[in-house]
Amino acid sequence: MATDLKKYDIYQIKRKGIISDYDQKLVIRLYQPLIGTIATMLYLTLLNEISLGKEVSDNLTHERLLSLMQIKIDDFIEARKKLESIGLLKTFIKENKDQISLTYLYSLNSPKSPKKFFEDPILSNLLLKSLGENEYYRTQYYYLDNQFIDEDFIEISSQYEDSFPKNETQKDEEGKYINNDENSINIDIKFIDDDIIINAEKIYNNGINRFLTNYRKITFKCNEVQYHTKTGKIKYMQFEQITT
Repeated sequence: MATDLKKYDIYQIKRKGIISDYDQKLVIRLYQPLIGTIATMLYLTLLNEISLGKEVSDNLTHERLLSLMQIKIDDFIEARKKLESIGLLKTFIKENKDQISLTYLYSLNSPKSPKKFFEDPILSNLLLKSLGENEYYRTQYYYLDNQFIDEDFIEISSQYEDSFPKNETQKDEEGKYINNDENSINIDIKFIDDDIIINAEKIYNNGINRFLTNYRKITFKCNEVQYHTKTGKIKYMQFEQITT
């Protein structure tokens, strides 16, 4: 299969998990010095191209993407390779039935957390060489030594984590808690960045530390509470992001 990219080749975009506004700032602050502005803009453009709430985007043409970014195809290929090599993008390809055009699947990955980024010897050394010592240590201090965790987030997560075992709520075959009419609690969190609602159990199972890292400075409010008719205990809560 010939893999030379043509303008009329189709591409789709897949987003792996939540890529928050905070993640995008990490790409600009930590990754852009390593990959350059074109690769950074390619990542942000692809991220913006996928519709909110969709796992995979609609079919699009590279000609449209090149026109949107105002770059040449060689610049695009170079930028794509930089994203791949730094771990922000995976590229897959398949041949279409017409045997003329190809379909590319661009799978976007979240950036590493600042802690993991600076613990990575390759990434941290590349950043040091790109920024120089003064700016490197200033950036490192900003992300590592000057962080705080909002206690409200910890309190909410802890309550959710502990409530089901204390209430002896049963789990299904997939290990998820089963709702009942007495003491189960279901919590949803609405993110205005992506206009999606995600269950708190899923957030916890995917790693609460990542959630706290991405949203530690974001304010949420509880906009809905439901109660069990039988016991009067809280049945459902929804928290909505009110700041970005």
